[in-house]
Amino acid sequence: MNNNKKTQPFIPPDAPMTRFEVVGTPVWTPIWNETEGRYDIQLLSNIRINMLEHGFSVLIKAGFTCDGASVPKRFWDSIGSPYASRYLLAAVLHDALCQTELFDRFVCDGIFVEFMADLGVVFLRRELMYLAVRLGGRFAWEKHTVESVLAAEKFARLVRLDEMPEFPAFGWKERGIVSEGMLNVPIRDNS
Repeated sequence: MNNNKKTQPFIPPDAPMTRFEVVGTPVWTPIWNETEGRYDIQLLSNIRINMLEHGFSVLIKAGFTCDGASVPKRFWDSIGSPYASRYLLAAVLHDALCQTELFDRFVCDGIFVEFMADLGVVFLRRELMYLAVRLGGRFAWEKHTVESVLAAEKFARLVRLDEMPEFPAFGWKERGIVSEGMLNVPIRDNS
């Protein structure tokens, strides 16, 4: 049994939550990323994030790993830790969208800032974080390979809200929602 398992309130009680809806209880554990020399977050539960204004839902399966909000330690006092609950769920969604290249980077970053607003992140902090992903995110995006995108697609899937199965039935394959390849979205040629 993993003693580092965390269940934290990913949605602050004062968050407006008018444009996004979260289904499922996010449970995660920190895992050491030897290559980057930091802790990453690994989901231990399935979650669904409905993007109500966009008409889509992102299904994120247990096992998905991301780095939180990628905030360098020297900025933790001004911006906050990468694991701060106020914006952690927005960072998880952003990483799922980026790792799978479900949308182009500009759209992924826009959804990130929209979700932070819905989670009640104050204007200045979300603008700083948006600027950070716009400036620094391209380096992570440029590291994507066909293999890394395919690996990420095993954990995240975009579904139109009107095609959504009942939660928590995450038997996506059994319900005919996905095939073995998880997503049948063409990979962009970024050359």
